[in-house]
Amino acid sequence: MSDIFLQPFFSTVFSTVSLFVTNNLKLTTASMATLSATALKVIEAYSSWDIKQIMDVRAPECIQEMCPSTSSTIASPHHYITLSPPLTAFSPPPHTGTLGIAPMDNTAFEAWQKSIMHAFRNVEIKILEMIEDPESNKVAMWAKSSAETDIGPYTNEYMIVLHMNKEKTKIVRLREFADSAYANEFFPRLKKHFAEKQGAKN
Repeated sequence: MSDIFLQPFFSTVFSTVSLFVTNNLKLTTASMATLSATALKVIEAYSSWDIKQIMDVRAPECIQEMCPSTSSTIASPHHYITLSPPLTAFSPPPHTGTLGIAPMDNTAFEAWQKSIMHAFRNVEIKILEMIEDPESNKVAMWAKSSAETDIGPYTNEYMIVLHMNKEKTKIVRLREFADSAYANEFFPRLKKHFAEKQGAKN
């Protein structure tokens, strides 16, 4: 076959491949932009310390995991550390390296989140690094938080994995890996403070 006949064939093939790669690249770039925007909404919601904003970015089926965890069973709010009266008897197991908190659905998470919100002021969260995976609709973030409390400053460091819906606009699962040694030391002291404060009122 002469070059004059091959040229139209290869021109068509290369044009098709080029169009596919270009369109795929545009789709990937757009997907990553949407993932990043949703991930930033999650961080902005926490930084606002407003429960409505925190819940709005979550899909109805969203599950929150506080890691390291000792259980994979979804529990009800009374299993968690709460800082609002009536204070529960629960506290994390000492020296285990885990938070001892089971995964939470939206109802459980909202109840737990509301119970601790009054204890923290001037919450600030900074993203140190963010990695997007548009094929699996996931974002991983390394972040640090700071806040003021009645017993002094609270700081922690996190690795957060966000699983998003197909539209990449809502969170369907949030895995939060925190400094469990720090949390297991800080939260019982904070809880004790509120228990003593509540006792002084009675």
